[in-house]
Amino acid sequence: MKKLIVILLSVYFTSHAAAQKAPVTIPDFTFYLLQNNQPFKQDKLPSSGYIVFNYYDPGCGHCQKMAAGIAKNIDKFSKTQIYFVTINDKPYVDGFIEMYIPALKNRKNVVFLHDKDIEFIPKFNPTQYPSVYLYDAKTRKLIKHFDGEEDARKLVTYLK
Repeated sequence: MKKLIVILLSVYFTSHAAAQKAPVTIPDFTFYLLQNNQPFKQDKLPSSGYIVFNYYDPGCGHCQKMAAGIAKNIDKFSKTQIYFVTINDKPYVDGFIEMYIPALKNRKNVVFLHDKDIEFIPKFNPTQYPSVYLYDAKTRKLIKHFDGEEDARKLVTYLK
């Protein structure tokens, strides 16, 4: 089943790449906290600093590099709440965390979310993995969107 979903996501990414754009404001959503499966909605987002959504696949090499880069530069994200969002189940995410970003496991500004209802794609319009969105927390406006980028230093340049 997961293989079919990945194939369908690949087709979606490819067919919608040119037509879709990242949302200029954060859309309504319901994801689920990875650790306890509790709903997590837009109203739980912070109202100051920055918000990063990193839509990733634990098996994606570019995603692994981006996550490792975020971990390496985590001190530069002190005013940023980072949300790692994936359709993959907890065992895959736990393995990803342990292998690539163990330093982020207990960070207060890092949250791992499960997109079990597959809402992220139609609402945020990613075209590649990872798809990273940087928003201003106060205005909820998009600052920068990266698709397929693996260098976290490029993201850091947008943090003031």
